[in-house]
Amino acid sequence: MEKMIVKRDGSVEKFDESKIFKALKKAFIAANITFNDNEVDELVSDIVKVTNGDTVSVEEIQDLVEKELMDKHYYEVAKLYIIYREKRNELRQYRMALNNLVPSYNLNKTLKDIQREFNNPVYSLDKLYRKYESHFIYKMSEEEKLHTLINSSLELISFEAPLWSEIGARLYLVNFYKELKDNLKKYNLNDFESRINLYINKFHYDKDLLNNYTKEELKSFEKLINRTKDKLIPYNLLHRILINYLVKLGEIDYIESFQEFYLLIAMVLAKNGENKLSKVSEYYEALSKQTLSLDDPLILPILKNL
Repeated sequence: MEKMIVKRDGSVEKFDESKIFKALKKAFIAANITFNDNEVDELVSDIVKVTNGDTVSVEEIQDLVEKELMDKHYYEVAKLYIIYREKRNELRQYRMALNNLVPSYNLNKTLKDIQREFNNPVYSLDKLYRKYESHFIYKMSEEEKLHTLINSSLELISFEAPLWSEIGARLYLVNFYKELKDNLKKYNLNDFESRINLYINKFHYDKDLLNNYTKEELKSFEKLINRTKDKLIPYNLLHRILINYLVKLGEIDYIESFQEFYLLIAMVLAKNGENKLSKVSEYYEALSKQTLSLDDPLILPILKNL
């Protein structure tokens, strides 16, 4: 039977020895101690041998790593591994504290990404939490708490820390996509073709979006959408697209995503050429990666009809 590991959130996944290997290598490198991979492999094997049962917790593994390093007289490596472990715990505590403010939004993955990608101390989550606390009002709803958190990140923008705007954008997108999901269900618009029909009939989008493409092509195009590329959109551009271009029903019910917006532009650009799937993919990649600007002369005429 495969050994499983119990994570701190209670979830269970397949035990992965490579994670111990990587953590140990980092500690050896940090200690400036010469080693080879075989030495680290032996340490990992010895650690795995003393685990009991078919499941083991993350904390148990980390305790065993510390013990094994001490038993093998790698004292400096053990010290740095302990420091590494404490730092990870500190990062986790801030992440959990923020996530627990708005549990139904499940910020954990977004906060992990923020900690990994914005690892300069000026962007530490404890700064965000303290700023949030300064604006906290008793009995706020989860939605109000999240918006307060977003505004707090924007208030942290400074000459030394300009990227708080990007962090605020990441947090905003969590809220946006939760509302978008609810809106698509509310208006029964989960089908891509149905949304395009609505865009054409109600919002005067280019009719060739349906006339020039088959149902099969539309399904292929929809698969190109990659929401992780939203993180490449600068905050000011995110706001510009939201206010000026994204389709919404009523005053606040958005039904179009940022990446769908880019895809529709790509479809207009490629509608009269050959190799349509290839061209749509090419244009979409350029737009979503920000290598083709909305202010490009090629794009500006299209925006007038979006």
